Amino acid sequence: YGCDSVGTWYQYVNSDNKSLYINCTTTSGAGISLDTEDAEVEYIDIQGSQATLITKENILQLVWPANENTIFIGIIGSGMDREDLIQVANELIY
Repeated sequence: YGCDSVGTWYQYVNSDNKSLYINCTTTSGAGISLDTEDAEVEYIDIQGSQATLITKENILQLVWPANENTIFIGIIGSGMDREDLIQVANELIY
């Protein structure tokens, strides 16, 4: 867990070395950068917002605006199933 003036983040790693990183960042004056080179990119609905899901090798990255576009939520999963990552995103409370 950590936080600074523009965001908060959490990182979880299980015994199988699968990891989940969740980041919440304010949109005020912030930008995001996504690595889509040689990746599969799709757009899905997460809690009523359009999210970008990027799959590259065994890394999944999901990013979407929330709270009336005042924050960005980002989740990075390593070694996780696509469906599990989407389930985590849909169950987040922020």
